[in-house]
Order: sequence, then C-alpha cells, then structure tokens
Amino acid sequence: MPGCMVWYVYQENHFKNKCKYINDMIIRCRNINKYIIAVNILYLCCIIGSEGFTISQHRKHINTIKNVSFNSKKDRFRLNIALERDLPGTRRVLIYKDPEMPRDYLWNIKWPETAKIVQLRAEKYSVGQICSPEGALQTVTALKVLPCTICQFMDFGYALVSYGKPLWRRHWNNRPELGKIIKVLPNHAETFPVKLQPPQDYVLGQIVDVSSFVGCSHVKVTGISRGKGFQGTIKRHGFKRGPMTHGSKHHRGPGSIGASTTPGCVKPGKKMAGRMGGNKCTFRKLKVLGLNPETSMMYVKGLVAGPKGSYVTVTSDVQPPLKKLLK
Repeated sequence: MPGCMVWYVYQENHFKNKCKYINDMIIRCRNINKYIIAVNILYLCCIIGSEGFTISQHRKHINTIKNVSFNSKKDRFRLNIALERDLPGTRRVLIYKDPEMPRDYLWNIKWPETAKIVQLRAEKYSVGQICSPEGALQTVTALKVLPCTICQFMDFGYALVSYGKPLWRRHWNNRPELGKIIKVLPNHAETFPVKLQPPQDYVLGQIVDVSSFVGCSHVKVTGISRGKGFQGTIKRHGFKRGPMTHGSKHHRGPGSIGASTTPGCVKPGKKMAGRMGGNKCTFRKLKVLGLNPETSMMYVKGLVAGPKGSYVTVTSDVQPPLKKLLK
C-alpha cells in the first residue's frame, strides 16, 4: 500500500468497536499479505456499515481511522507510528450512497436572492443635443441595442451571446466559435460573454433585446476609447509646458526622467510619451432618457467612449451605495 492513508469511515456507534479492532490489527501486522487483507476487510466493513445513512448521520457519526503507513525500506519503524499523529498523505473518502434514496434535503435549500442584471451589446449610433423641460441643452447618445441570442451558459452568471453582422457577411469564422453558434442556429457572427441574472429566467436560444431594459432608470456603458496615436506628455498626461521665450530651449519636452548614478535606471511606469487611447472606459449612472423597442434604440444622457459604429456593452446599473464602497 503506497505511502500514508487516512480513512474517513462513516458508521453508527455499534460499528466503532469493529473499526478500532481492525485498526489495531492493521498496525500490528508485519506481513504484506496480512496488511492488504486487513485493509480489504476494512473497506468491506465501511460499505456494509454505511448503508441507509443520510448526510446528516454521515456527518454526525464519523470515525477516523488514524495513519496507516507502509514502506518497504522502513518496515521496522512502522510499529512506532503514533495513532494520534496526523501525517500528510493521500486522503481517500469513502461515501456509500444509494442512487435511489430520496434526497429531501435538496428541497430545503434557500437559494440566495440575486439582483436582476441585464447586460447586452450595443452599437454607438449618434451623438446629439436635446432641450430639457427646464430649457437647458443636454448631450444625448443614441445606442442601438443589438438583439442577442444566447448560445451557451457559462459560470458565475455569464452567458455567451451572438450578435452583430450576419454570418454570410463575415469573411472568415473560427471553427470553435462557429461550432458554438451552430448549436442554436442564430444568424450572427460575433460572440461575446455577457452577464444575465438570474440565469433561471433564460433558456438556450432565447433572443434578448432592448425590451429587457424597461423599467431601468440608469445604465452602465463600457466601451473602447478612440485611438489617438503617438502623443507627447502634455496631451497624454497633462504636463505643463516650459516658457516659450527668453531664450528657453525647453518648450514641450518631458523634463527629467530620473536621477544619475543612484538609482542609475528609469523606474517602470514613468509617465512618458507614447500611444494614447484605445483603452477600456466605463461610464456609470448614465440616465436613460428613452427606449424605442421598434428600432431597438436607447437614448442616454451624456457621452460614451468610442467612435460612431463601435460596439459597447450596456448593463443595468445596480451599483451599491457610496457608503459601502468607502468601507
């Protein structure tokens, strides 16, 4: 028998005496064949003694058969192993359960109440201005919420949805991605994981559209900002420029980037010129001004990251109060 074995045996009180007797018999065995026979007897007794038990009885009546180890090189030291010592090794848990046994405990489980979260993909359609009832101009972004077909249910409340252009308009498709799409036969080429809670309210192949946001006052929009290319430190990080006159040669330069001998290097993360834009930006608490289910349009107050025609993720905003965030 390899290494150290710790057996967790479920039995009633009348079964404990048998296990203690078998435990002493295993420790006192010196022959390999007797050792294997004793372990087999223990295995059979575990199966016979644990029939008809419920999970609560399994947890209540538990007896630990202490460390039983065998090593061919150190067989003479096997008798010196203390029963109370817990050695690391392989743990094997024996649970005998009748598949036809009724499981009433499953009906008493209280599932946690999850907030309703709807997350869909949308296209940034246009940006304009409207006049509020108070007479002030408000910036409005029009988002075209795309109908999303559920292709696959994932872990932690996420689901894989397909959206966007039809399959015949795409030049090429990945074979793994195409296999997930064909299962529910949607006519869209793009796939993206979104959060849909509670998941029991949705089925495979269901089409989720802008009507899911009815009754939602605020949304959270995540998009990719515009790419601005290679920019200097003034535009990228907001540095102040130097004097432009009086013989100054330092107009828009970055300035010093570190010391000399000590530390003798430029520290990682130093703010310098480089590529700007193309970052993931999230705008919270955007007020929903209107929904149009016929055209799948959503109008939100404020601006959204990304150029026109780019894809963004719209989520029903269920942000916790500010006091919880400060803690």
